[in-house]
Amino acid sequence: MAEGAKVHDIDAIKRFRAYLAKVGEVAGLALGDAESDINRTMTWLETEQSTYWSGQIRKRQEVLKRAQQALRDKQLYKDASGSQPSVVEEQKAVLKAKNSLLEAEQKLANTKAWIRRLPKEISLYRGGVQPLGNTVAAGMPAALAHLTNALESLDRYVASPVEAQSAAPAVIGLESAGTGGGPDMARSPTPADEGKTENEAAVLRRAIPTGDILSQAVPVEPGHNVVLSLPVFSGVERARMVTVGLSLELQPDEPVTIAENDTPGGQWLLTRLSQGGVYIGPVDGPAPIRYRMVPLGRLLAMRSDLAEAMALGAGFMLLVGPQGLLRIFNQRDVRLWSRA
Repeated sequence: MAEGAKVHDIDAIKRFRAYLAKVGEVAGLALGDAESDINRTMTWLETEQSTYWSGQIRKRQEVLKRAQQALRDKQLYKDASGSQPSVVEEQKAVLKAKNSLLEAEQKLANTKAWIRRLPKEISLYRGGVQPLGNTVAAGMPAALAHLTNALESLDRYVASPVEAQSAAPAVIGLESAGTGGGPDMARSPTPADEGKTENEAAVLRRAIPTGDILSQAVPVEPGHNVVLSLPVFSGVERARMVTVGLSLELQPDEPVTIAENDTPGGQWLLTRLSQGGVYIGPVDGPAPIRYRMVPLGRLLAMRSDLAEAMALGAGFMLLVGPQGLLRIFNQRDVRLWSRA
């Protein structure tokens, strides 16, 4: 039986959804501002500061040369009485010019040191905020979609005839919450479907290439995009994955193997492999013409809608058609969800 939740205050859910949307917006803006500050700082160091202090060094070298020349001239000069005039002021000027030149040289050295160090600090920062970035880019939209669908279900429940409602508070099942009607409505497997479900899962498992084939996947070079005909997941579909799957921590360096073919459309399989990594490939149609491997972080930069699918547990399988998500199977080949 699907787990349920008793709802006593629909307005509280609406307020929470509004607060969650605001948090996502503020967090997204903060991450964007921080990234802009990083880029501006790097540009400032590499151009403005380097150019400025290099110019200051040349100017202060000229000032030092003039001060030293003035000191030498004063030391060679004698007054009418043949006495050596005081050179205290000239010596002070030379010392001041030397200190000023040393300051400029130290500033330029510090600038160059930070230019070398900053990329590492930026990498550490980005690694630290990546979980938050993934949540803002993928988790927040999925949560908002789930809440929106739940509220729509509650509104339909409240608007239904009184005799069709029980006296108890509304109960929203995790499996059917937010599905409503229409083609995206989830349905549980019936006894007549069980054999078909098992056969379909077995067919999908056989569509996964062997380890030898996966090991021959060619890495996608930096600056090149991988060909991926998989349709973009909607917010409702992403929320569906959150409710049925295990939420794993995404690893940017985790390999994703993608099978490419020349025929778009058809059905696609997305599964997390037991040996690690993710495989995405066609289920029907011509055999793949090549296999490409791309780090998960790069793939999510191109397709942020895949974040929830990539967070499913080992052995989970998603069957996807041109119209979107069709079915979800767990590691035991049990169908958790199916498009009606």
